[in-house]
Amino acid sequence: MVPAMLSRVAAGSGALALVLLLVVPPAPPVALAATRTCTGWTSEYAAPPTIRVYRTVGPARGTVQVVPFQRYVSDVLAAEFGSAAPNAALQAGAIAVKEYGWYYAIVWRGHRAPKGAGCYDVTDDSWDQVYWPEREHPSSRDLQAVRDTWTITVRKDGNFLPTGYRPGRPGTACGADADGWRLYQASTYRCAQDGMLYEQILRTYYGPQFEIVVPGIPNPGEDGKGEIGVAVPGAGLASGAPTPAPAPPSPAVALPSPSPTLPTGSSASPASAAASPASAAVPSPVAGFYDLVRDQSSEAPWQPPAVPAGTSLDPATSLGLAFAKVNHDGRADVLRLERLGTGGYRITVAPSEGGGSFAPAQTWWSSIGTGPDIDPGAAVRLVAGDFQGDGLDEAGILEGAPGTPPVVTPDGTTVTPAVVPEARLYLLDSTGSAFSAPRLAWSGSLDVSRAQAFAADVTGDGRADLVIASDLFPVELPNPPAGPPAVAPDGAELPVGIRVLVAPALQTGTLGPLQGWADVTDTTQAQSQVAVEDVNRDGMSDVVILRATGASGSELVGLISSGTRFSRVSMWTSASFQESASKIAAADLNGDGRGDLVVLYDAGSAGTRLYEFISTGSSFRPGVRVLDPSLVWSDVQPF
Repeated sequence: MVPAMLSRVAAGSGALALVLLLVVPPAPPVALAATRTCTGWTSEYAAPPTIRVYRTVGPARGTVQVVPFQRYVSDVLAAEFGSAAPNAALQAGAIAVKEYGWYYAIVWRGHRAPKGAGCYDVTDDSWDQVYWPEREHPSSRDLQAVRDTWTITVRKDGNFLPTGYRPGRPGTACGADADGWRLYQASTYRCAQDGMLYEQILRTYYGPQFEIVVPGIPNPGEDGKGEIGVAVPGAGLASGAPTPAPAPPSPAVALPSPSPTLPTGSSASPASAAASPASAAVPSPVAGFYDLVRDQSSEAPWQPPAVPAGTSLDPATSLGLAFAKVNHDGRADVLRLERLGTGGYRITVAPSEGGGSFAPAQTWWSSIGTGPDIDPGAAVRLVAGDFQGDGLDEAGILEGAPGTPPVVTPDGTTVTPAVVPEARLYLLDSTGSAFSAPRLAWSGSLDVSRAQAFAADVTGDGRADLVIASDLFPVELPNPPAGPPAVAPDGAELPVGIRVLVAPALQTGTLGPLQGWADVTDTTQAQSQVAVEDVNRDGMSDVVILRATGASGSELVGLISSGTRFSRVSMWTSASFQESASKIAAADLNGDGRGDLVVLYDAGSAGTRLYEFISTGSSFRPGVRVLDPSLVWSDVQPF
């Protein structure tokens, strides 16, 4: 039953080791003057710890209570939406309830209680939101909906807003009463019953120019700021002489100077590192998990690795690493796919304990005795994402037979392989403590050995899709270039570009056929780096390519998703930043919901330099850079 309630006004306002790059949350904001705010909260990304509620009912009537904000949202959700709503409607309601209260914890309307009880943000009745904890108690489903959406906020026309909602008329079709500013609970329930997830529901009711902001992806530290992982070899000394550093980017790149924490001439500086004998072995970090903490202060943007707190990971058998949320604690955990000799495969999970600490890796699934029977020689990729939209990420194993590229005969004609490689994607559902048996979610023609795989929601429906960056050959182009194709010494035809394909997730828990969304014909996988993230905060993930240009330059190319295709934009260029000296990974470094980049740049014998590239939504703005002499660039594997 839809609870009766009055309307809410909703108008817009103005052996491997893992190195975790953590972002430290900023200090709590300074309270504004009492004439401007009551609670004193200013952040639009981190939820207020408390809210001041004027009580009009119950034993506390006539007083102002300071209520923990998450408890307030849970109690209001129970009173306003109940626990009988479908999950997606309950999650959409949790976001609407939260942002309404959050907005008025920032924007004080000048309310003061009578008899000197003090200022308050909201009342406990339908003038604002019904808060009656003495009578309305949240169910486990209410509490879970709040936890699963706690870090999410929304924007209308780029502005934080007091999200409105009304009961609506029973029997109204999904979205039939949408006005761009309010949820209508009755029809919202119909949307959820029709298979919509909360993201689709919110966009249906709050209209165009609406943003769903999910800050800090991936976020193992649960601090609202994104992190990247870096896998490096295990304990011991790296063999061989260090490689010379590439020429540093010219001043035209306009990157800030290295952090003052790494002064010239110190033991950590490039100058002193470069002075080491060329034959000296470079110490490798001890195997385990590391923290490389990013501070919000420009004076100390990075700190060196901390003491390891994990288990040794053998690089010889590691096939992939990924962050994923496999339980409901809100933190991203580390998944690893490894080959067990000739006997099968397994996936381990190192659960995040917050603050950059992880529990030892545990085996969550093994193919031995459970299948599937994957050929040990198969090309295999690990992906992780929420393909079902249930709030938990699935582990995905993409496997395929080794592919054979086209071969060019001596007379210059191209011979297409007789058998097109077949690929399969198996998904493993999380129970919160283990993975269930793999289920076949997709199969189709794909040479996995010549492809990169990602799990990301590029369609904006709240479900992760399979995104593939694959080699593109002349025969696949609508207008193949004239003349004989370029070939390798063995006669294999060389690719002429990258084709980005998408297999969209379906409500059935499977994926649709692969569809070509974009061709990039001025670079190849061998000359570029690829990442997938939502750079413009529109709820649809995009593809970012760092491609080589000229003799020593590079460009960051954005393939921006419309939900059905990618459109290309140039997001940053440099004449001296070398793609060949770069390795990239994506993370929301500043917690604004837009995907940023970290570039690990080869500093030769000096180690690895880390560069931030912060997304503005339409371009990348270079941020801080710092040297980490403990990371040997040739060994690092960012994820």
